[in-house]
Amino acid sequence: MIEHRFYIYIHKRIDNGVVFYVGKGTKDRLYSKRGRSKVWKEIVNETGGFIAEKLEDNLTNEIALQKESDLILNPHQDWILINKHVANKTKSIDISQIKELIYYDENSSSSLVWRVNRGSAKAGDKAGSITTCNGGKSYYQIRVNGSVYLVHRLVWALHQGSLASCLVIHHKDGNGLNNKIENLEAVTHGVNMRNTSVQNRELNGVHKRTYRNGKEDYIASWQENGKRHYKHFACAKYGEDKAKQLAVAYRKKKIETLNELGYDYKT
Repeated sequence: MIEHRFYIYIHKRIDNGVVFYVGKGTKDRLYSKRGRSKVWKEIVNETGGFIAEKLEDNLTNEIALQKESDLILNPHQDWILINKHVANKTKSIDISQIKELIYYDENSSSSLVWRVNRGSAKAGDKAGSITTCNGGKSYYQIRVNGSVYLVHRLVWALHQGSLASCLVIHHKDGNGLNNKIENLEAVTHGVNMRNTSVQNRELNGVHKRTYRNGKEDYIASWQENGKRHYKHFACAKYGEDKAKQLAVAYRKKKIETLNELGYDYKT
């Protein structure tokens, strides 16, 4: 069974909100001061603390390593990272091996099909299972010979022959489950973040989450007392437009209340 217990997090300077560190972890690692570098401690001591925020949750170790490395190598243009330049940990794709096991088929919901029998899956069955991150993003992933891959990376590699480990795959329509080749493009992580912003996946602390059972929520999130908090509004209960409006209004009111208590939220 694949464990989805890892997450990706960032640390922001408490004085200006600039992201200065990216990491992956489990449990309470994002709030911990243990095992931090000298530079990290200097920033935290100078500014009087740090703001911790999870970017994505419920990840496998392989995917968390990949996303952490992508963020460090291709940070957002507003970030000033102190992370050491690390070798990219994205699992390299042996395309010849992959071709022996799976093939591309748009009639499959994941766009990949098993070429051979694999465990309970039979030749001709859909290849891949859905994983949903805490930020609401859902993707197909697949395990091949002990390694976990994101399906959209394999789809791209099957068509293009390879995929540089420093690149990520952007879903043009914003749907991480739509792996048809015409919906994919290889970009740097910085470009992918800007594309995602344009698609309105994040609305100043409000995001939409799609669950495996098909249900959807709009979630307001905010930082309070060093912890991330969430308020869910179900689309099934309110309708999509109303759920989004309620989440935006709830967060706005929450931020106003926190600022009255001395917090320094800008949005």
